[in-house]
Order: sequence, then structure tokens, then C-alpha cells
Amino acid sequence: MALLTGAGRIGRLHYFLINLACALGLLAPAVIGAEADPDAGTGPPTPVAVVLVILLVFLVGAWVSITTSIRRLHDCGRTGWLVLLSPLPLLGFALGLYLLFNPGNPLPNRYGPPPGSPDPEAMRAQLAKLEAVTAPYIQGRHSEGDDDDGLRAPAQSAWANDAATFDAMALYRENPGLAPPR
Repeated sequence: MALLTGAGRIGRLHYFLINLACALGLLAPAVIGAEADPDAGTGPPTPVAVVLVILLVFLVGAWVSITTSIRRLHDCGRTGWLVLLSPLPLLGFALGLYLLFNPGNPLPNRYGPPPGSPDPEAMRAQLAKLEAVTAPYIQGRHSEGDDDDGLRAPAQSAWANDAATFDAMALYRENPGLAPPR
């Protein structure tokens, strides 16, 4: 479904492969249309259904190509409106080279995280599950007779609900028995 929207970011290789597939998909209607030319007498007249299928394939391929270019512009930190330069002869060619060869921004930008990076919400959920399972065993023991099993209750979760305040080291600061991975 991401192919049909211009939201998010996409890397250079993914951009190239999608546009290559679109180009091949757009080439097929041209070949079919050239083979069945009723004026030249080289083929039967093209039925309306075939023309509609060719038009549909062309429109879908063009749409996917445009949305991929928008997502690639987002990866470079640029606005998607620059895709409107594509029909202009020299500017469109320069834009295509820019999208193909310019490396994207390796850090998150206003259009989202870099392509291939894990989803912060999914990471937060996994870390909260890990914390809930391991915290009772790492907290340490009370003196004899405090609890039935001698373990303290787990500490409150260190993972904030707001993505802007995510603090990966909070778990290690609040639980001195834990050591960060090396």
C-alpha cells in the first residue's frame, strides 16, 4: 500500500528497482499499441477493452513512479512538490539523476525515520515486555522475611509513552543491577 502514497521515505536501490519495474510496465502498453496498428494493416483493430487495460496500466505505473519519486525526495530531506519539475526537459533529467545518486539523510527528518530503520513504537513495546519479564529477577533481594519469595516488586516502567521523550538509558539508570550492552 505504501507504493500508492507519497508518505515516508525510500532508499536509492528501492527507488531504482521500483522505477525500473514501472518503466517495463509502461513499455508494455507501447509495444502492444505499436503492434496492433489498424491504419498500417499490420494487425486487427484494437478493441476498446484492450485500450482501457493499456490506459489503466499506464496510469497505475505513472502514479507509482510519481509517489516513489516523492518518497525519494523525502529521503533527501526535500519537499515532494519538486516532483513537478519532472516534465521539464533539463530539470526533470537533473532531478532524476539527483534522486538516483544522492544519498538520503541517515538521520530521521520531518518525513520519518530512515528507510530500513526499526519502528520506534515497536522497539518500545519490545523493550517494555523485556523489562516486565526480567525486572523482578534483577532488582535484588530484600532482607529475610520481607516478602514470601524475597524479591522486590518490579520498578515502574522507564519507557515513556511519548516518542519525543524516549530515553533508552532510563532503564539502566533506574536499575543499577543492569549493565548496558557493550
